[in-house]
Amino acid sequence: MASTINKVAAELKKFRPGYRLQTLGYFATTDPPRGGVKPLDNIMIRTCNTETFLHETILSPVNRKFRAQVASWAAHASMLFPWEYGITYGSAGALPYPSEFTLSDNLRFYASNKSAGIFFEHENPEINDMYDLKVYMEARLMENPWLDSDALMLDFCSKYYGKASSHVLEYRRELRRTAFANHAKVRYFFPSAEDFRYIDWEAMKRLQGILACGTKKVKRNPVMRHRLNRACGSLDLALVTSLSWYYRVQAEKCGESRLFEQMHDYSRRRLFRTWDKSVKNLELLEKRSVSEKRLALLEFWRKRSAVPMKIRHDLFPGTHVFFAPDCWNVPSWNAIFLRSEAASAGAFCRIFPELGTDKKIRLVISQYNVSSQTDPVLCSSEYDNSDFMESAFSWFPAGKISLEYDDLILSVMDRHHLNWRFEYLRDLYPDQEALLLVELRFNRGTKFSLDIGSVAVRLLDR
Repeated sequence: MASTINKVAAELKKFRPGYRLQTLGYFATTDPPRGGVKPLDNIMIRTCNTETFLHETILSPVNRKFRAQVASWAAHASMLFPWEYGITYGSAGALPYPSEFTLSDNLRFYASNKSAGIFFEHENPEINDMYDLKVYMEARLMENPWLDSDALMLDFCSKYYGKASSHVLEYRRELRRTAFANHAKVRYFFPSAEDFRYIDWEAMKRLQGILACGTKKVKRNPVMRHRLNRACGSLDLALVTSLSWYYRVQAEKCGESRLFEQMHDYSRRRLFRTWDKSVKNLELLEKRSVSEKRLALLEFWRKRSAVPMKIRHDLFPGTHVFFAPDCWNVPSWNAIFLRSEAASAGAFCRIFPELGTDKKIRLVISQYNVSSQTDPVLCSSEYDNSDFMESAFSWFPAGKISLEYDDLILSVMDRHHLNWRFEYLRDLYPDQEALLLVELRFNRGTKFSLDIGSVAVRLLDR
């Protein structure tokens, strides 16, 4: 491929000598070509940072792989133009990550490795983590990477958040300390919500407490209050939607279920009130609209988080762990959450799957970091119409598994329909043998649907 691009670049130079051809160092082309082929001097390499952990700079030892790739491209090419992600991709949503502390070191590294400029992908201003602060810092550091990033943060926060500025700075510094203390492993590219469990229940209480102090300082200033509420958005999202199941379980374990419910309700009201205002401000003040897809996702989260769920310990004898239906990672375009006392948690998720020719409903436990070409399935179960009771929920075994792997995932039908990554279970009970059961109800009719309730895990004696 490198030889072909060189041929195109050579022709471009003949009739557009001042132009440059850009190509990506991305996935299959992350490393420079072997065999001595080097890009011509009018080819610009756009390296793409899909590897690094968000709370650590490119200079950190844990990010040595990507750092070596950039340095290798700099040795091969005459010019780089990196692609940096100011967002996190994937279904987890815009959850909190303290990447603003890495920006200056990262841009200085690029500037020292033949970078002519940099492109930050940073969309979705209505929702992304600390969008206002991070975009400001990106812009200033693109102008001059050697500016003092701490001074930039202090200057921005003092002017933008007013009397709440010290609390915003304390919140972000405490988030960074938490990321290091709890060994966060969040990358920009398609992290799962479970990757953000570095913010445990104790950290969530601390961080929300810091922001609550800031709220008191600006409660009489509607402009500053809205800005602060935007700063709270990603933390509220974690508590209310993406990781609500995790905080519910942790709070229940330490006797703080009531506190979880209070924090959940308060954060939910603030989150969606702030999102609604942010969307309107984009349309009225900046003359740009939020896409229908994004609005549909916000509405899905709004409806899902409005369904109360409870933990049950009276369903099975012996030692077991119970997870409510909000643990499921669900595609928003093909699912709805509904209340029902027929379901053990008082709620369930309804999907509309397309069954194969064998009309089987499959529960699969597999490893998500193992290629499908090498059979990542550890165990599975299949059920058909005759296995379901009419209009009633029943518990169906997915299979027995030893909690020895760090990349376990439970899927209904397949990973694209509904799944739950359960590293948390392994963290609690390493190497324990467990039986996973899923609460299901099959609805017959012209357009059949599948109702998925909670997950119960029985811990087995070896």
